Amino acid sequence: MKKVAAKADISAGLHTVRFDATIKFNDSHLAYRPPTEPAYVGQPSAEIDNNWENLLGAVNIFVTPSEQKLLGTELWLDPATGLYMAEVTVFHDLHCLNMLRKALYIEHYPEIDHFPVQVHLEHCIDALRLSLMCTGDMTLIPIRWSKNRNWINPSFDTDHTCRNYEALRDWSLPRDAADENKWPANADRLRKLDGLS
Repeated sequence: MKKVAAKADISAGLHTVRFDATIKFNDSHLAYRPPTEPAYVGQPSAEIDNNWENLLGAVNIFVTPSEQKLLGTELWLDPATGLYMAEVTVFHDLHCLNMLRKALYIEHYPEIDHFPVQVHLEHCIDALRLSLMCTGDMTLIPIRWSKNRNWINPSFDTDHTCRNYEALRDWSLPRDAADENKWPANADRLRKLDGLS
């Protein structure tokens, strides 16, 4: 049985990632974005929705009592499982970003109006603001001269030092506390790993 690492055991796994978010201009000075793979923006489609689903880790996770002691974070103990529950910030932030994307096309995503949508979206904007201010990526974005625009243009295709997102996602998925098809087995496995069963 593979042991699931506690947050403290996750290596930051820093590596270089080339961002690809530059806005380009054609000969007529019209702005466009070259397509990216996988696509996360654009007109709503099953492909884009699926890409977001695959991107997200488990937002709500289980944490074992021994991990909670190690982390020293006050968490809610779920009486049904004997495990603590928490949300992981990066996955919550991505959930919020996806909510903002869906709000651009609210006629296509009526399900996001499950409670006052403005309150939820304002919460998401504030959460993303705080998260961005906390992480404070200081990578410089070069300014280049654009012949097509006859003006300056930021070049967002830059290298950034990033955490290994796949490692974070892989850590969260076996702890999923929200998916009703997975959480009972996840809770049982984690209790056994922690010596509770």
